[in-house]
Amino acid sequence: MSADRASRVGIVVGSRSDIAAAEKAAAVLAELGVASETRVISAHRA
Repeated sequence: MSADRASRVGIVVGSRSDIAAAEKAAAVLAELGVASETRVISAHRA
C-alpha cells in the first residue's frame, strides 16, 4: 500500500484519564503496522 493510502486510525478519548487505554490501543495498532493519532476531546469544553 502506498504511503498516501496507508491505513490510519484516530483514537478519540473524552479526558486525560482515558489516555492509558488509548496508549494500549495505539500500541496494538502499531504492532499491526497501522498508524494512529490520539486526541483528547471533551464534549463539555468547547
